[in-house]
Order: sequence, then structure tokens, then C-alpha cells
Amino acid sequence: MLKTDKLNDRQGFTLTEIIVVIIIIGLIAAFVAPNYRRTVEMEYERTARLNLEAIYKAQRIYLARTQTFWPTAPMAPAADVDQINDTLGLNITEENVSYTCNQVGGGNVKCWAQRAGGFRLATCVDADGLICCDAGPCPSIENEDKSQK
Repeated sequence: MLKTDKLNDRQGFTLTEIIVVIIIIGLIAAFVAPNYRRTVEMEYERTARLNLEAIYKAQRIYLARTQTFWPTAPMAPAADVDQINDTLGLNITEENVSYTCNQVGGGNVKCWAQRAGGFRLATCVDADGLICCDAGPCPSIENEDKSQK
């Protein structure tokens, strides 16, 4: 009769092996999670900039058709994304960022993109049809793409 060795019949993992694997997974998650959140937030901001650029371009088209920017008078409350889409013929979704537009006086129209607990971007169209931002000139998406190559 052959004797079977108890060590060779072992099945499963020891508690030590399981703890080591859990610690390794925890360390990987600790390094990956912050980078992932930052990357997602940067993508939301980039999308918001693209949408604000689309609103600006749609404002220029609206100006060519009607000889004025929209909204033509201060609104209370400010125009929401549904009004922006309907009036300017856009298809902006409001999944993670809210958009509003309003006239701020002197013929200037200002549009905001805001993420709760995150960024707040604003762009405006002045009476001359020039784009402006709260913190000086807006970086164009084309310039961002060229600088990243």
C-alpha cells in the first residue's frame, strides 16, 4: 500500500498567501484611484471647453441670422441647457456638467459650464462678437491638441 504525503494533498491557499494578495491589491488601488479620478475630471473639463466653444460658434451663427446675440435680454433664471440647445440648435448633454447662458449687460452674453464640487468655466461673447474668458483669453482646443503632440 502506498502512503500519500499530506503536504502533497494540500488544497487551497493559506491565510498568509491570501493576506499578501489583498495587501498587493490594496497598494495598487491606492496608486491607481487618484490618477483615475484626476483623468476623469480632466476629461469632463475638456468636454466642457469643447461645448463652450460650440456655444460660441453657434452664437456667431445666431448673430449672422438675427443681428443680435442670444439671450437678447437678461434672463432670470439663466437659460439652461435645454434652452441653449433649442435656441442655438445644439445637442449638448448635461450628464456631469451643467451649462447656463445669460446676458450680463452691454450686449455681452456669458455662458458657464460648471461641475458640482469641481471646475467652473465661463466664456462670453462681447458686443463686438469677440470671445473672452474670466481669466483672460480662452485657450483654443486646437492649440491644446498641438501642444500635446
